[in-house]
Amino acid sequence: MSLPVEIACTKFIQGYVNVNEDYANGWDWITTQSVGDYSQLVKVQPKNTKNPRFAASTSTGFSISAGSWQKISDSLTQDVDTAGVYDGSSGRFTPTLIGYYQFNFGGYSTFNSSTGQERYAIAFAKNGSLQYLSGGNYSNADSPLNGASQSIYLDDNDYVELWCYSSVTATWGHASHRVWWEGYWTGS
Repeated sequence: MSLPVEIACTKFIQGYVNVNEDYANGWDWITTQSVGDYSQLVKVQPKNTKNPRFAASTSTGFSISAGSWQKISDSLTQDVDTAGVYDGSSGRFTPTLIGYYQFNFGGYSTFNSSTGQERYAIAFAKNGSLQYLSGGNYSNADSPLNGASQSIYLDDNDYVELWCYSSVTATWGHASHRVWWEGYWTGS
């Protein structure tokens, strides 16, 4: 059971000139069972939602189609979610607090390039818009994908998904090398 607590504080500087020291004495700790005498109460968010964050990944390889954008966040399984902000079935991050969120991506490709010219891109898609892009070229051997990071401002009507583009059909992820993304609140 939660119990409303009233806390009264005073800032008292010992030794300051012309301070009435009696004002610093006689404070008491009072609890109440009712907040009926108060107005304009503000509920403080519980600690577990003060800094909402999530992480999702997969160690199972999944296919990336050639020549079109596709959402991949729904291919990743939730690893941690502190405030119900990540829906693994839709691959959608929806904030619980308005403010800036940091998103990061990393992964591994099992595509072997013969030229090193085949390209891929990552997008942190805000409300379906692919405006936050990062990418690179596949290596001539199985290798890590270039990581991506972006700070995005979100209000309570926004969401973010992870999308990718590949110029060739490829497999991302491996039993020993995950594809992952994460997001966390950094401030308002």
